[in-house]
Amino acid sequence: MLISNVHLPYLDEDNAGHLYSIRCTDGFIESVERQPQNHPVANNEDVDLIDGKGGLLLPSLCHSHIHLDKCYILEQGEPLTTGDFAEALRVTSAVKAGFVERTDDLYARGRRLIQESVASGVTSMRAHVEVDAIVGSACLEVGLRLSEEFKDVCDVEIAVFMQDPIFDSERDIDFGKNASVLKDVLDRYASSSKAFTAVGSAPYVERTREQQLKNIEFIISLAQNYDLHLDFHLDYDLKPCDEATEQASEDDPLIFAVLSYLAQPSSAKVKSLTVGHMTRLSVFTPPLISRLRSYLEAIPPESSLRSISFVGLPQSDLYMMGRRSSSSSSTSERYEESFGGPSTPRGTLDVLRFRRFCDSVNEKLRGEHARSIFVNVAMSVNNVANAFTPQGTADPLSLCTLGVAVYQSATKESCRVLLESISTASKLAVGDVHSSVLADPLSILPTSGRPADFVILHDNSDIQSAVLSPSYSRTTIKGGRVVSWRVGVVHM
Repeated sequence: MLISNVHLPYLDEDNAGHLYSIRCTDGFIESVERQPQNHPVANNEDVDLIDGKGGLLLPSLCHSHIHLDKCYILEQGEPLTTGDFAEALRVTSAVKAGFVERTDDLYARGRRLIQESVASGVTSMRAHVEVDAIVGSACLEVGLRLSEEFKDVCDVEIAVFMQDPIFDSERDIDFGKNASVLKDVLDRYASSSKAFTAVGSAPYVERTREQQLKNIEFIISLAQNYDLHLDFHLDYDLKPCDEATEQASEDDPLIFAVLSYLAQPSSAKVKSLTVGHMTRLSVFTPPLISRLRSYLEAIPPESSLRSISFVGLPQSDLYMMGRRSSSSSSTSERYEESFGGPSTPRGTLDVLRFRRFCDSVNEKLRGEHARSIFVNVAMSVNNVANAFTPQGTADPLSLCTLGVAVYQSATKESCRVLLESISTASKLAVGDVHSSVLADPLSILPTSGRPADFVILHDNSDIQSAVLSPSYSRTTIKGGRVVSWRVGVVHM
């Protein structure tokens, strides 16, 4: 394949203003060359020729965290009234109870999500599918079927996810039926060549701190025993942090527990860690930030862990976090009657600021400590049209536009970081083997030897326009082959 007449996402005006051609062979980039302006496209070779016509070429996009089984079910559940997490869990669980009897619907919704994602520029994703006593392996089986069906178009990496508690009651000290179902399913599929690649849970749904910690230990042991990537939903709250909190406490963020376990010799075989949500990071005090840095730097050199990725999910987080308590004061209630209430907190992982933190940690890890581990921050869609996230689409670029307002920055550098967060950083978060060996795994510039996976934004020509007003018309390329054309209004 030869792609001509495209702009590349450079920050400096000189390089950004030129057009380039990218030659691809056997699914990888062979060369990148600057070409004269308005270079005529002539196909004198036996190659597929793509004329970018001045559009912007980016690495293809990636869903580092998306739920394949719970998409497009908003209309199947009861109407939303409070919009809080408890309601979302209850409404979704009621719909989920019918998944086993409606696998055709489960398949159709998952297929729609993948198709709409590919049309947006996505060629890889970590798709969470639930396994528990309610659905058994039904969601997993549909997920594996879709992964196989779309393998030439999109890498659908399946993460086996336990949303519900693994303890049956608050008093239990032994694992309950959900843990048993999860273990049985992993055993059953362990030898399959087309199975899942990650396992995870949401420890915060457990009823006690002790059960939350045992949940974490259990999932880490499964990741090691079955050679899987580790992926937690974690610290999905905005609990205030004590400014003086420098020592371990009962109310510590769970990320500290996870990192503490991974620093132990018994966890040395875990390949990678990804944590989604992490909204509590938005209220971390300086002492807690220092503790987080210490935990990250304490991962031993002999650990197999190659990446630790924090994935912000702004569409879900902003909808769900910071809701007013039902026990509002009389003063707050009076404000609510007249103005809608005083300002309430909103929380989502600040991708731009946290990226600077990651850069400083990586500099120390790779310099002073000579570690190969990479600390990373990404951004993803999470849910589409369900009670956890009733708004939004499957387009990762929409997160960048939202991010400009949420993180309050539209500079070229900020736009570049936002684009990385939904492409290269997200690919690193899902354990992409090509990303993990690159000297600069986050770069969005095409270089020789990288996979020929791209999205061309036909109505954009630079980084800022791609973030501030993303083109609807797009071409998605995977392995040096066009897998999707999406066009706007066609003049008749």
